[in-house]
Amino acid sequence: MCTFRQAGSNSALSPMVKPNAQKFEPLMGGTSHIQWDDYGYKLFAVEESLSERVLAFSFAKCCLNRGLSSTTYTRQILYGEDRILLVQPDDTDELKILHLNVPVSYSSQNWPVLHVVASDDGMYLAVAGSRGLVLYDLRNKRWRFFGDVTQEQKIQCKGLLWLGKIVIVCNYVESSNTYELLFFPRYHLDHSSLLYRKPLLGRPIVMDVFQDYILVTYSPFDVHIFHVMISGELSPTSSPVLQLSTVRELSIMSPKSPPVSMRLIPEPTDEGVLKRDTNESSNLSSQQPSRCLILRVNGELSVLDMDDGHEQALTNSVELFWVVGSQEEEKSNLIKEVSWLDYGHQGMQVWYPSHGANPFRQEDFLQLDPELEFDREVYPLGLLPNVGAVVGVSQRTSFSTAEFPCFEPSPKAQTILHCLLRHLLQRDKHEEALRLANLSAEKPHFSHCLEWLLFTVFEADISR
Repeated sequence: MCTFRQAGSNSALSPMVKPNAQKFEPLMGGTSHIQWDDYGYKLFAVEESLSERVLAFSFAKCCLNRGLSSTTYTRQILYGEDRILLVQPDDTDELKILHLNVPVSYSSQNWPVLHVVASDDGMYLAVAGSRGLVLYDLRNKRWRFFGDVTQEQKIQCKGLLWLGKIVIVCNYVESSNTYELLFFPRYHLDHSSLLYRKPLLGRPIVMDVFQDYILVTYSPFDVHIFHVMISGELSPTSSPVLQLSTVRELSIMSPKSPPVSMRLIPEPTDEGVLKRDTNESSNLSSQQPSRCLILRVNGELSVLDMDDGHEQALTNSVELFWVVGSQEEEKSNLIKEVSWLDYGHQGMQVWYPSHGANPFRQEDFLQLDPELEFDREVYPLGLLPNVGAVVGVSQRTSFSTAEFPCFEPSPKAQTILHCLLRHLLQRDKHEEALRLANLSAEKPHFSHCLEWLLFTVFEADISR
């Protein structure tokens, strides 16, 4: 997402053209050629009027929830060829972008950064370049490397997942043209600490993790679900044992486009819908996720019932989606009333759980709240469930330090709490609405949410 601003017009934001012809603002006369680099991190441009000068624009990529790497809600991340950009609030709760440079000792040998995934608690980052893997402890601000460079160079990472304190690497074995899953504890990157090695049947196209379950999908549409059991404590002083068992296999014949993302959905927890045995001897199959969301190449979003193989189409032209309630931090989750959100050509859409004839109920922010329309200049990165907001990034032009204007990403958050409060009130869930309001009362945008809620209620009443 970038626009090359053509300065020199009568805009108040356009800087004055400098007298020195060699220092006028770049690209004022347009471009004659543009070219991306091999990895999409840089765009090179040749000016129309100054062909001997080549300009390079650096870009950061979003950690999209698709392919072989998972996503998390606790950290919103962008990444460049040699750095990680962390979106996080400062002391005044204003969102800032922190640049975290990947150590040169790793990036110089394994350039560029290709995969970045945050752990569920947001305290660790797994980063992979062309070879190997490094971990970063955000709390202690320390990097963890492979001690043996030979081991590092044998890993060609194609995807990353976090399973609690374990990082899972989808590794391509070049010598045998095969793929495997490697399970490393986060406290030690070494083959002597490898917990498990799982050979895969072929090249996976989609992977996901939910609690103790791993989803692996092969082309054209073969779904395998694995269950992970760990015996012993995950610590350097013990010898934990990891066991992996296959609990579900599906082979789905479908003329539809192939999937680019699949996310396992938590089972509904409403009373009367799901009753689980609380003792530890409960049946394993009753705890398995039985549904998953599927995003296909053509933007179609659907939900798959893995018990009977039935797939129900939900909407189309979707680019991103986020499943809510898949994290363990239930107490701080302000948006657990929502099943998932999606973003596409219709803007931001929210889906609420329903247990009637149609188990999926869609409500569009654009239809319910025209004034809330998600800023089209902001590209959503993900959710902050403990704040009740959607976090995104936009482009702005900075005139602060450089001789010429510079483009830089600017993080922004948009609250959705008033939509959730209205949803609860409309369904006579007054206690839940009061509980949500009490949990949100200390948030900086809560008073604004109440104003919007009051406004939409009055507007709906007047329009009747």
